[in-house]
Amino acid sequence: MVGVYRTGFDGSRNVRDLTTRDRSRARTAHSHSRLDALAWWRLWGVAAIAHVVGTFAADVSWRSVANTLLAVVAIVVVRKPSSALARTGLSAGIVCSAIVETPVIGNHWLVAAGVSAAALVARPWDQPGDWFARFAPTGRLLLLVFYSFAAFSKLNSGFFDPVTSCARFFANRPLELFGLPTIGGEATVAALLPVLAAAIEISVPILLMITATRRIGLWIAIAFHLLLTIDVVQHFFDFTLLLLPLFLLFAAPGELSAFDRRLPRGRHPQVWTGIALSVVLGATFPLAETWRGLALLFVWATWAALALLIVRFLFSGPDGAANLSLRPVGSGAMLIAALFVLNGISPYLELKTATAFNMYSNLVTRDGTSNHFVVRTTLPIRSAQSNPLVIVDSTDPGLREYAEEGLVIVPGNLRSYLETHEVRSVVVETASGEVLDLSSSDRERADEVLGPPPSRLLQRVAPYRSFPTSGACHVSWHAAL
Repeated sequence: MVGVYRTGFDGSRNVRDLTTRDRSRARTAHSHSRLDALAWWRLWGVAAIAHVVGTFAADVSWRSVANTLLAVVAIVVVRKPSSALARTGLSAGIVCSAIVETPVIGNHWLVAAGVSAAALVARPWDQPGDWFARFAPTGRLLLLVFYSFAAFSKLNSGFFDPVTSCARFFANRPLELFGLPTIGGEATVAALLPVLAAAIEISVPILLMITATRRIGLWIAIAFHLLLTIDVVQHFFDFTLLLLPLFLLFAAPGELSAFDRRLPRGRHPQVWTGIALSVVLGATFPLAETWRGLALLFVWATWAALALLIVRFLFSGPDGAANLSLRPVGSGAMLIAALFVLNGISPYLELKTATAFNMYSNLVTRDGTSNHFVVRTTLPIRSAQSNPLVIVDSTDPGLREYAEEGLVIVPGNLRSYLETHEVRSVVVETASGEVLDLSSSDRERADEVLGPPPSRLLQRVAPYRSFPTSGACHVSWHAAL
């Protein structure tokens, strides 16, 4: 009989009215979830295309073929995110691309592989709204784990040193490009840059986790990474375009789709598809440098236009304060999150130092020691870094770079390189000061000094990066990592 009356004795609405209202809310939430899902997939496809274009191929290889196929699928997703087959193919393609690219893989692409694996676990072939409800909490958590470890890794003496800091290094890159005065190591601003960069990166995950400050966190995060993308030499646009859909998972329901509606669709989609394919082919296959440059310029210009839309949207968008879940849905998603945490702590366990969410941080963890302010000593589960080598000279051009740049190399990395390359001579200096001459032809001597060749699986899954003896910012991959 309660449903017969409009209100009860205490003034509350009746059951029938509540049911109607709840159903309306449920339909609205499901509609937002579906549209947000399609918008997210479109942005994820753009991120995949940006990565492929930003990773120029030196020659035709499995890597260039895999990335070309991935970009084609990504273009389909951008045009038609409602295709369940294309969404599934994009997720699987990113995971396969990351596997092919290892061990020379950027942190951002490792994150992309983990997020895409989570997307697969959430079943992208289902209805978009249902998929988004399962995936979004995991996607948010993975971003927080990655970003927190990346920020934490910068709390070290190398990053806060005005002379060696990667903060000053990257601040000077666009200044040099445009012929402006650079920042010297003795300048006051050089000392402030690391503090500012670390403060921003540490604040972002904290602000995103708190409902009341989430909008501020989105503002700071997106503005900070848009600013970093000014560096066209390092072309961070692929990293920024990857983070954008992950940041927007923290927006209120309906905001992703609202932003997507502002993106230009173009009157001639076939023409734009042809241009996109041409850009992809120009980047993934060893064509003329001029063509590659045009491809890079096209993508950077596309990012710049997208950046203006993002800033405009943040100015005019609604308040993003909403209660959002951070709890992974399902055992598969929980396993991926656990692997992200393991990857983040791996430098402090010396399991690996490459692609460990520690990019451009000046972090050095080696043989039980660390330059980190908090983690002063490490737990070296693997002893691969116990006897680092300095390359004095070599007949191999790739190894000669180590001598020219003053890089310390892990013995296992050098042994692996000698196993797969013909090196007539490489002169190394051990930690004890002994100078030795090694070659690929004398395997017994190489085994005696460097140990047997390490497992290829370990070299791909848990690699070690070389690091400069001067403590300078290390931004490049080298022949033997």
